[in-house]
Amino acid sequence: MWEEFELWAETYRKPFIQRSTYIKYERTTEMLKDHFDNEGSDLVKRIDLQRFFNELSAKYGHRTIKTIYHNVAAFYQSLVDDGAIDRNPMNNIRFTGVEKEKKRKYLEVEDVKKLVASLDLDDQRDLMIYVALKTGMRFAEVLGVTPDDLIDHDGSYLLSINKTLDYKYTKQFKSTKTKTSVRDISIDKEVFDCLMSLAKKKAIGSDESIFGVEYPAQLNKLLMAKCKAIGADPISFHGLRHTHCSLLLRDGIPIISVSKRLGHSDTTVTQKVYTHLMSEQEHEDNASIVKLLEAI
Repeated sequence: MWEEFELWAETYRKPFIQRSTYIKYERTTEMLKDHFDNEGSDLVKRIDLQRFFNELSAKYGHRTIKTIYHNVAAFYQSLVDDGAIDRNPMNNIRFTGVEKEKKRKYLEVEDVKKLVASLDLDDQRDLMIYVALKTGMRFAEVLGVTPDDLIDHDGSYLLSINKTLDYKYTKQFKSTKTKTSVRDISIDKEVFDCLMSLAKKKAIGSDESIFGVEYPAQLNKLLMAKCKAIGADPISFHGLRHTHCSLLLRDGIPIISVSKRLGHSDTTVTQKVYTHLMSEQEHEDNASIVKLLEAI
């Protein structure tokens, strides 16, 4: 069965999606192979699939299993469309997942101040942390910044986010995660000057990556060490994006403006990703409302 899934993924998915996305299909193939071995699709009944997802539910988180579920369901739907089977056996398959301890993925305001104070902006990796914190950019977007992307409009500074750097495979520029990820955002003079200074120091071309090729693991290790040093709960590099969002929302910046700055397609995406922050903000707003009413 896994061989048929693999062939389907190679034919109908691989040519049309990014390598980083296709890895999820390869992961699904491996899991199907481990469970079903060489069984044909006609031998895999709905009860077999349910047992497969029961097994996954005892080992993996809900989000991981959900991805596998959608991949396998799409494969079987293709068989239905081809007339190979009458119905999709994935219908009504259920799964749960291992509950993981929820850790805070962003820094509080006081910890942000401590982190910034600990950074050496003449150091490339420290500067990457600073830029991500100040812009909310994704890791690959930070690597995609070139001198040409820095715009000075008579003292008003903009950063054009229009590409990423494929640090995993080609080491070349590639398109952003989505079309709406292409955006221009406002930045302060210090971010502008630090980026231009590094570009000048490295003597790179105007269309070359300022930071070059870096890897998340290295930055995550550095950031976690810095968090520990300032007494904050550790976060990943991507947590800087969450922190940026939390700072804006807590300061009362409208969610539509936050959404555009982060490169989300609409505010629904922002609300879905940052539900925890919205919930905390709601509690704070409720407290403010009560305080206001008590003063009447």
